[in-house]
Amino acid sequence: GGMAAAGAATESGTTALLDLSAPPRPAVVRLTETHSFRWKPPVMAYARPQGGGGDAAANSGAPTLHGKPGITVVVAPQTKRARIQFDRPATEADSLLVAPPETGSLGKRASVRMCKFEHTPGAQFCKHLYKHYRLPDGSLVHYYHEDNLHELVPDSVVQVPKPPITIAAIFQKALPLPPSVLRMEPSDRPPPLYPEPPPPPKPATHTLKTPAHVCASANGSGRCALFGVLPDSMPIAFGFTEDRSAPVSDDRSDTGEAAAGPPPFDPYKSVFVARASESAARAFLDTKRVRDKAFRLDWSRATPPRMTALLEKLAREGKFKADVKLLRGLMHDAYRMVCNVFDFYAATDSGITPLHVMGYNAFNECLDFLHIVDPASTSIRQEHVDLMYTAVNVEAAAKDASEEEKLAMRLNLDRALTRYEFMELLMRMAIAKYMKQPDDGAAVAARKRGTGKGAGRRPSIAGDASALTEETTYDALRLLLEGCLRENFAPLDAIVDSNKFRLERLYTTAVSEAFRPHIPLLEVIFDSFASHKQGVKQQRMSEAEWMQLCSRAGMLSEGVTRKEAALAFSAARMKVVDDVKHATAATTITFTDFLEAIARMADFANPPTLEEMRAANCKNAWEFARAEAAGGLERARRASGDWNVPSTRPLEERVARQLELMFGNLAPPQADGKLTINEARHLGRKAGRAR
Repeated sequence: GGMAAAGAATESGTTALLDLSAPPRPAVVRLTETHSFRWKPPVMAYARPQGGGGDAAANSGAPTLHGKPGITVVVAPQTKRARIQFDRPATEADSLLVAPPETGSLGKRASVRMCKFEHTPGAQFCKHLYKHYRLPDGSLVHYYHEDNLHELVPDSVVQVPKPPITIAAIFQKALPLPPSVLRMEPSDRPPPLYPEPPPPPKPATHTLKTPAHVCASANGSGRCALFGVLPDSMPIAFGFTEDRSAPVSDDRSDTGEAAAGPPPFDPYKSVFVARASESAARAFLDTKRVRDKAFRLDWSRATPPRMTALLEKLAREGKFKADVKLLRGLMHDAYRMVCNVFDFYAATDSGITPLHVMGYNAFNECLDFLHIVDPASTSIRQEHVDLMYTAVNVEAAAKDASEEEKLAMRLNLDRALTRYEFMELLMRMAIAKYMKQPDDGAAVAARKRGTGKGAGRRPSIAGDASALTEETTYDALRLLLEGCLRENFAPLDAIVDSNKFRLERLYTTAVSEAFRPHIPLLEVIFDSFASHKQGVKQQRMSEAEWMQLCSRAGMLSEGVTRKEAALAFSAARMKVVDDVKHATAATTITFTDFLEAIARMADFANPPTLEEMRAANCKNAWEFARAEAAGGLERARRASGDWNVPSTRPLEERVARQLELMFGNLAPPQADGKLTINEARHLGRKAGRAR
């Protein structure tokens, strides 16, 4: 049956309940949810009540309410409770769904209901609130649909689930374990395939002499049976002629057997083998490849825009021809000597500036030794050189520099010369010394005509540039390098050259064997005094730590001062390409370099000979040094004891005496000159590490 309108509204309406007489639906497949748009129910269709509808139903006795024919509204989804009938009399089944009138509300089972309100023509209140529905008879109505039931209903539309974003969404507690790694045994690997090479081509004729026969290869009938066979009756004879013009060697004993000489030196079996992997050259010497790489880097930094602008300015003024390529080639030829000069004087300034830079005092000492400054000149006096020294230390503008140049600026000291700044300063001094003399004008013309002061005089290689027929930067730099550097530094260049000492003195089997028994103890001593340096992986020793060790080990004396110790430390280093960016590697030494530094100190020193120790009744060099310090021995210093005089004694003998002196001075007083590994571990702790 029908129900009265529920609640007050601006438009009248009626309420319909669930139609329990609707036919059942097929099997359920999904769960419906409560419709959130109660004022806008999804009406799908209208149907007449069962048994007919309209006037036909009324005339046939079908139950109606208020004389109006009943109408059934079908809402989505199409389930049994989705068919709601209006304007029908109440039945006995409806009493189960409706609460008693005194409660004023529906019962618990009446969870589905629908109200219908007729639209009032001209009403604007419902325009944006309710949805308008047109009935089959043409009238407009509004619905209010309340559905609080949840049921499984059939649905042919496949609902795609949301993609899982958590582990719990796929019903797992954690990620699965990775698959086990398949480890193949050597027996599981297939053997390498070595294809059999094709047979060599068969000759068509015999090369060796053979007996007379019918050759099958000659007539093409097959392979001759004598190919590869040498008959015993025809042996091969090898003849030789003895050269009796060569002198007979004296390396033969009375029995005629060759005397056994010293085994050849194999660096890969020596104590210096680590140098092949830890040096920049990956070799046992400073190679040309590393030196060329260092030169390219130094030249790019030694010709900054300010230097290039200076050369171009002088060229525009017509004073001389500036060819940067020629200057580069000239400096490249003299680069090894320039590096030796720089390293030598940078080492003499030790304790004040790092080894990769040259301080002001060392630079002035270099100028005096090379005779570059001329007090009578108007362009190369000391005050002029000081201005150049300051100019090359001025860094370029940071905004115009690359990232690599900015890093070099941060690492470069402002009051000291790096290697590339020293090269730039050499070019500036060459221009000032040979291209800006006060008599560049009329005096030059007079000398070229053969009149005036100095006419007819052949120019000296170290003289001024006024006697040159062509005034070029190339000639000026050549005069400075050859006349000042090479002539004055030549005696020291052969001594300072690191590779020369290594080839002639250090790299021998005897020197390696002199170090080998003491390598474990020397490693502990090295680790006790050295410390870990930032930016490098392996343990390295700084110059301050080396000086501390030399002082503690008694390697410094009246003849071997801190200057010789600094030179030994500097020369023992392997060359580094970029000594500014890799300043730590350029100013420290590895353990292999440490061995070379000890050998160089032994070459500088004047250790006692075996005859002197036997005469003094001393077992080792440490006891001899104690007896000499006590005043019981008088011994003249040998001429080869000076560092700039070539040594004549074998280096292995000097190294053995130097190690005896080191171990004796580092040993505790009660140890009688014998140092153990346990005592060596505490040497750096007792003296305090030098940073």
